[in-house]
Amino acid sequence: YSLSFITVGIILLALAVKHLLGSQYPLFSLSPLKIKTFRITAVGGSFFRIAVASVPFLLPLMFQLGFGMSPVDAGTLLLWLFVGNLCMKPATTWIMNTFGFRRVLLVNGLMVSVGFAAMAMFTVNTPHWLIVLVLFISGLNRSMHFTALNTIGFADVGEKQMRDASTLFSVLQQMSRGIGIAFAALVLAFSMWLLHGTTLVETRAEDFQLAFWIIAVLALISIADTLSLSRDAGASILKPKTVS
Repeated sequence: YSLSFITVGIILLALAVKHLLGSQYPLFSLSPLKIKTFRITAVGGSFFRIAVASVPFLLPLMFQLGFGMSPVDAGTLLLWLFVGNLCMKPATTWIMNTFGFRRVLLVNGLMVSVGFAAMAMFTVNTPHWLIVLVLFISGLNRSMHFTALNTIGFADVGEKQMRDASTLFSVLQQMSRGIGIAFAALVLAFSMWLLHGTTLVETRAEDFQLAFWIIAVLALISIADTLSLSRDAGASILKPKTVS
């Protein structure tokens, strides 16, 4: 059934793209994808959002089913991921202005992937303070990455294309969130099948660990297109550095 739904979804997506490209008056144009900075936000950013959206689904399940924690303990640990999100917000503008978009997206994207790899190494014996630290830092990193992606995406979009770019960005953002949860469930099922030969078994800690390794790889792939950015990409919306 899962493969059938995936196949239908791909066919419908292909038909939607064909309609948008061929219609004289489409709901929105795909022309903003020709802009490199926007395309990176749309393509690589979508892979990143899928990876990130899978974490709030998998982590509580791993804590409860894999490690035997109570729902309260699992939720308390997960909360630190979002604490990190909030704590990063005041520093995002300074970081982007200081280091530039390309460097931030590459370095921070790598750190996000390392964070997923660290989650893959959690065990039932991992101290809670270490889990909290990893989740807090991961929250910082993913918040920074989201902000950089969302900002550079519209750096080179002209006024005439802004409506289409905004609509397309919103559509892709919502799609990525939904796909993220489905991807997490699919990766977990794949891990169970790979490790046990079937999905009809009790979920174990190693199933989640393998799933997080796969998500770490996806997060790493999401920054591949950032390599094509120039060093001054998005500089038009950054504050010029002052010489003291």
